[in-house]
Amino acid sequence: MRCYAAAALSALVAITAAPALIVAPASANPAVKVAPAPLLPLPSELDRDFYRPSAAKVAAAKPGEILRARKITPANFGLVPINVDAWQLTFRSTDTQGRAIPAVTTVLKPRGTTKDMKRGGARKVISMQIAEDSTAGHCSVSYAVQQFNASSLLGQVVAPAELLIAQGFLDQGYAVVLPDHEGPNHAYAAGPLGARITLDSLRAVKAFAPSSITEASPIGLYGYSGGAIVTGHAAELKKSYAPELNIVGAAEGGVPADLKELLLAAQNGATSGLVFGAVVGLTREYDYFRDFTNRHVNPVGKAVMALKAPLCVQYQSMTFPFMNNLGFIQWPGGALRAPAVKR
Repeated sequence: MRCYAAAALSALVAITAAPALIVAPASANPAVKVAPAPLLPLPSELDRDFYRPSAAKVAAAKPGEILRARKITPANFGLVPINVDAWQLTFRSTDTQGRAIPAVTTVLKPRGTTKDMKRGGARKVISMQIAEDSTAGHCSVSYAVQQFNASSLLGQVVAPAELLIAQGFLDQGYAVVLPDHEGPNHAYAAGPLGARITLDSLRAVKAFAPSSITEASPIGLYGYSGGAIVTGHAAELKKSYAPELNIVGAAEGGVPADLKELLLAAQNGATSGLVFGAVVGLTREYDYFRDFTNRHVNPVGKAVMALKAPLCVQYQSMTFPFMNNLGFIQWPGGALRAPAVKR
């Protein structure tokens, strides 16, 4: 399904010519200083200067405004460099409570220009929301795509695999944008949060002159599984949150659209551990849900949540399968009757 989604989106963006209405053009920010690529990449837990600008600086910025920029060396499975230009940007975004937050995105640009660009056209763009499905900074896409990272050893196996798909787009001349859509608190499955980060990521790369992404660049959204959660929300929120972006289509695969049905399907099954990781992720974004789990998850459930807090997708999947996830929540008549769970 991943190949079908990629092929469909490639065709969609290639044939779409009419740009969307642009109501708030962004301008390149020449004041942003681009730092050199780090000799050894660090996860966000150890690279706070880049990932966590001061709260005052974040709050003073506009959504999508660039706060940090640096070159990186992207590599397949952390070893074999990819022959593209690549940067990472820290920018300001907004969480689901309307609070200013820092976020990070990675942009990969093929070297040279395409035939369309030589004829005066704009570079096409794919924003890939990779299925990070994790709850720690060392699992983030921005770390996992860099040369000499340790993310794969720590269980982030999806990002390197989807990076191979990204290279199919790069080979066609597309720029590829890879947002860390789970945000600074690694809120796995928080779709509206990821949508805002994705849209602000596109604002940031559009304002970053070296990316070669312009106002006229047609943008496609791609997401599979955990990435589809974010992609679907981004497609829905685009009109109200970022109407100026020239997004021309979206492709989703393995779509987990109904979280209730997803929870029930995983109950006592092989994927229950991965889905319970999403429960942990949602407590990172929604204060009311975190308060609810603090009060109503039983001691065994709280122990499992603590053990899952630092895990990447491979170990989220492998750890504690066949669990009675609903049984962890103590509520009269069952967990699904609780207002916080319904919400």
